[in-house]
Amino acid sequence: MLLETREMLEEQLQRARKRGDHVLELEGEIIKYKQQVNDLTLEREANHEKLQELFEENAQLQLLTKSALNDNTVCDIESDSTEDVDGGV
Repeated sequence: MLLETREMLEEQLQRARKRGDHVLELEGEIIKYKQQVNDLTLEREANHEKLQELFEENAQLQLLTKSALNDNTVCDIESDSTEDVDGGV
């Protein structure tokens, strides 16, 4: 009877050790995944900042393009006016 109880307790102990080892493995994986989540969060934030910078740069370039087109239009109009005045003389 004592031998059977001892064998049963040893089996239970062995199963408990296996579960404990498995828990340690899972905790290690959790730590690894938390680090991955943290890394991805930092990467996402960096990408968001870069995207914001690109939007701002794009807006500035659009304004510069509009300004340059307006300047060219004014120059063309002035040039046409000058040619009309010179041509009329």
